[in-house]
Amino acid sequence: MSFCVEGLIRNNFYDMGNIEAVEAELNRASHLLNDYFHLEGEDKYKPEYFKC
Repeated sequence: MSFCVEGLIRNNFYDMGNIEAVEAELNRASHLLNDYFHLEGEDKYKPEYFKC
């Protein structure tokens, strides 16, 4: 069984023109979500399709 969850996370990030800053912010948010929901292994949240 699998499922997909989408959501909006409020933040104060506005530096969309800086791709390195965007990647760092996405990684920071993913670590927060993984820690908060105790996600591990294949259930761990990670930004996908970032290079698009």
